[in-house]
Amino acid sequence: MSVNIRIMQKGFFRRKKFIIDDLVKLSHLSFGVMDDNCQLIPNQIGNHTILFDHKYLQRGIEIYIQNHDICLNLSLPT
Repeated sequence: MSVNIRIMQKGFFRRKKFIIDDLVKLSHLSFGVMDDNCQLIPNQIGNHTILFDHKYLQRGIEIYIQNHDICLNLSLPT
């Protein structure tokens, strides 16, 4: 089970193309990407980047950009 959030940019903000680097810097969180075996590769930014607090490695937010929308995905334990 997960929670998916899509932040749609309208009007003025559509002119500026956000990149994940900008969003990672704004968050002040640790970041990384997942490899093919779902292991974290820290300090790398990819199309689907994980933001997390280094104190809580098991919890993180996946962030990606689709068209001009910012998408967040939070997996919940079941």
